[in-house]
Amino acid sequence: MVQSSQQLALLQLADSFFPSGTYTLSHGLETFVQTGEITSSQELRDMIELALWQKVGASELVALIHTHRASQQGNISAIAQIEQHLWSQTLVATTRDSLLRSGRALLSVATPVWSDSQLEALSSRESPCYGLHPIIFAVVSRAARLEENDATLAYLHGFVTGIMGAAIRLGILGHIQAQQLRLELASTMEQVSEEAAQKQLAQMGSFAPSLDIAQIEQGHLSQRSFAN
Repeated sequence: MVQSSQQLALLQLADSFFPSGTYTLSHGLETFVQTGEITSSQELRDMIELALWQKVGASELVALIHTHRASQQGNISAIAQIEQHLWSQTLVATTRDSLLRSGRALLSVATPVWSDSQLEALSSRESPCYGLHPIIFAVVSRAARLEENDATLAYLHGFVTGIMGAAIRLGILGHIQAQQLRLELASTMEQVSEEAAQKQLAQMGSFAPSLDIAQIEQGHLSQRSFAN
């Protein structure tokens, strides 16, 4: 019964139905589409794999994993230190803002759903944390009794399906193509998760200038459908 409960919690957190606001983000894809740099499924795959290896997996996922471990130990102080490390390494303001908005949205939904003292502490005015999405996702995952690996895969799944959802709305990908691409990316997601789990917090750091520039430029597009 416990295992079934964990599986259902995993499905709940990974489902786009869960209202964390991540569906409003394109992670720079909208810029690439408007400039004609991404027009096909293969080009989209290249972008997603770059983001998984050089950005999300190298930075956000490492912070998530260490936060999950600190949360298991009930160490709020360590969680705040991990978040500060992630905050200081996230140099692009639009990226920080999107992580903050989606994290706080997730926290506002998760706190009344899962009765948990750590979530309540993070929701309080005295919280030592900003509320970045990977940090909150880790604590929510622990509160939902998800194992570390399940939490990381759920986070990666949400990131990948979020970009593919944006691609569908931007007209460069069909629903069947999206499902095919999601399946093709499964092994990459597993590898990224395994590598991130081996990293110390001091090894955390992303390098994806093309994605960073696209996110910055997205805020200056004359017409846009997504938040960042």
